[in-house]
Amino acid sequence: MFSRRLCLSLLAACGLASASHAATVINIEMTLRYEGTFYTDGHIRTDAEDYTFFDSFLADGDPRGVPTFDPGMKVGDRTTFRASIVLPEDARTLTRQFDDGGRRQGCQLGPLTCGTVTEVFQSPDGYVLNWGELEGVSFGTQAGQRLTYLFTPEYRGSTLELSWGTIVYDDRFASFTILDVAQPAPVPVPMPALLLPAGLGALAFLRRRRRMVS
Repeated sequence: MFSRRLCLSLLAACGLASASHAATVINIEMTLRYEGTFYTDGHIRTDAEDYTFFDSFLADGDPRGVPTFDPGMKVGDRTTFRASIVLPEDARTLTRQFDDGGRRQGCQLGPLTCGTVTEVFQSPDGYVLNWGELEGVSFGTQAGQRLTYLFTPEYRGSTLELSWGTIVYDDRFASFTILDVAQPAPVPVPMPALLLPAGLGALAFLRRRRRMVS
């Protein structure tokens, strides 16, 4: 009788769990066009120029050699972006606060390996991925929209010391235009996957019980 009740309980639990999902896995691949690396809301200080303020400063092509996303990449060049992310069932929940079913998240932007994604936000136009403390990408999901790789988050400004002087800025980001998007249908991560250990344990218990009875 106990064995029968146990089996019925497991079946009921799996049935309820199959109706809901712990998370959704999304794999994205994009073709991008590099538009340049920009510094915003800051000023340049050199011996010849004292506090030259700017709202948006394009680093590519600047004769002073301001650091860019990739020294070997010119404005107009194409590159790729690939990402595998896990979204919680509740869009307001951060990935670090829920069970992602053991799926590893990460992304690749041209030659840059993003590392392990620690936060995922779903915005009205797309997604925002963050990793570490100083890096992240935000991007749309349709051709013609932008992908932005942020070197320095908006809440943290920075001072860049160079051989010719200093740049003080709030944001440094590489901007890309999305040319093509290959986004397969999202794959739900079912809750029964999380119940597998419990199910295996129950089967082992039943096997030992039968041996004791025989």
